[in-house]
Amino acid sequence: MIKYISLLLIPCLLYSVDTREIKRDLEKPSIQRPSKSFPKHWGAPPEVQVRDIVKLPDGFGKGSSTLAEWIKENIKNDKENRPKRPELPAEIKEKINQVIDKEKVLRQAKQELFEKLKESKELTKEEKQELIEKFKRDNAENHKQLKEAQKELQKKIRETKQEADRRI
Repeated sequence: MIKYISLLLIPCLLYSVDTREIKRDLEKPSIQRPSKSFPKHWGAPPEVQVRDIVKLPDGFGKGSSTLAEWIKENIKNDKENRPKRPELPAEIKEKINQVIDKEKVLRQAKQELFEKLKESKELTKEEKQELIEKFKRDNAENHKQLKEAQKELQKKIRETKQEADRRI
């Protein structure tokens, strides 16, 4: 009985192995399609490519070394030909510097508060809360001025038209 079962199982096992698939894997290396598409302005990738497989730059997956060199060259050209950022008007630069100065003043005051709270370990929770409330009262005007300066900066930026082409 066991002989008959084993005689029936051997042909089934042989038919389950697909030899065409094994031959296909041995014949040529598998080339993965790029994980993201190439920019249109690069044009078509090179038609003639070697059959080696390398990791493509900039997250494009795997492919031939010819394709990898083509991608590197296009990335280099894109970096060289990138439009330059337009110069900011003097008025906007001035507003940015005002915002930065007001932020520095508040940051310094906040740092001093943290140092006081760190140093005074014997203070109760209520006393620490009072120090924080005092800080808020003392710096309320600075906060208000900072918010106003930020709003003025945003308004000025929106009013300023961008003359050059938008960056890619």
